[in-house]
Amino acid sequence: MLESVIHNIPQPAAPDYADRFAMVDPEMARGAVLKVVGIGGGGCNAVDWMIQKGLRGVDYVAVNTDTQSLTSRAADVKLTIGYRLTQGLGTGCDPELGKKCAEADRDKIEKIIEDANMVFITTGLGGGTGSGASPVVAEIAKKKDILVVGIVTMPFQYEGKDKKLAAEKAAQELRQYCDSLIIIPNDRVSNLLDGTKTFEEAFHMPNQVLYESVKGISDIITLTGEINVDFADVKKVMKNSGIALMGTGIATGEHKMMEAATKAISSPLLEGVSLKGAKSLLVHIIGSGNIPMKDIIEANQYIQKEAGEEASMIWGMVKDNNMHDYVSYTIIATGFSPQVKTAMKAPESVTQKPKAPVMPSGRQTGRGIIDHDVDMNNLETPTFIRVQNRQQKDAAREAIQPRLNFDMNEHANRVTKSYERDINPKHEDESDSSDFLRLMMD
Repeated sequence: MLESVIHNIPQPAAPDYADRFAMVDPEMARGAVLKVVGIGGGGCNAVDWMIQKGLRGVDYVAVNTDTQSLTSRAADVKLTIGYRLTQGLGTGCDPELGKKCAEADRDKIEKIIEDANMVFITTGLGGGTGSGASPVVAEIAKKKDILVVGIVTMPFQYEGKDKKLAAEKAAQELRQYCDSLIIIPNDRVSNLLDGTKTFEEAFHMPNQVLYESVKGISDIITLTGEINVDFADVKKVMKNSGIALMGTGIATGEHKMMEAATKAISSPLLEGVSLKGAKSLLVHIIGSGNIPMKDIIEANQYIQKEAGEEASMIWGMVKDNNMHDYVSYTIIATGFSPQVKTAMKAPESVTQKPKAPVMPSGRQTGRGIIDHDVDMNNLETPTFIRVQNRQQKDAAREAIQPRLNFDMNEHANRVTKSYERDINPKHEDESDSSDFLRLMMD
């Protein structure tokens, strides 16, 4: 009787303060072993999407109770769990059965992840296998002293009360075993869509968000440069950090760094909660090599201000000339204390005059940590301060900008439209998502 199916498949000279930051080269270096474990139908869909998008530097594992669905997956390793309990036919959306299936094959799960330094557990909560088996996999990895990061989606409100309750219970269980848990409500993801998207495009949006979350963390570890933000740095931020918050932003044009950072902080994925009170920030930037260092410092200082001066920041920048004039920011905030109030505060507009930014102090040795004591009043006023009527100018720029031929362009346009449109009043499902995230952070 089949119990499991496993298949193994010339730049200007850098300024003196450049060694305070991580400018990451796109050459891959195999160091820490990172594994993405997709659990259940939603998790396996996410793994397939990551492989299709070309995410490198990680090993992929697909875990399911449905053998037929598993055979078509693209993961390096495929594992059917609980065959004796389900005959490979799935759990019928029963989380308790999903848990029993994972418990029945603990030894096989242990074998698959035993050589990993870090495990990403990705799944869509609310179903049987994802909700039931994910906490078991997280527990196994945690007991082996593997850094465990859960990146999960919560069901849409229209999927019903039973799925919502199953997802919330599973999230509470995952929180016990994941060093860091990123919860992505699908109702938030829907805010990234406009009315012209097809069902297929809407279906893949949660997969895209999961992909960007894993990529944002793994790229910092796997992409190496002259000064690395390495696995030890990431482990320091995410080890035993509890609930994590994530936001993304993409922008182009003259003031793209500040705009991308602002969008990341005000992302629909963060709606209803705030970075304020985080102990640690992990910031990942992707852009071409011609971004002025001054613009990077200004944007990072803005993020630091929003999180609070007590938050430590580790950040990396990946040089990718395929981004052309676009820049991408991914922000992951961890280490929230139960006392932190998470009511969302609207970020300052980039058209308002901020306080003078600061430069990193020469006495600091931490990567990406920005000193608050050095005055920059003697430097040139930041260009974004002089901008008036930004929206009109952006609209004019977009009207003449040719369409770029790379993957990030479509996503950038989608996110830009999402933030520039009129903000609608909160729906009940959005309020429920915010309430649950606040509850998880208590």
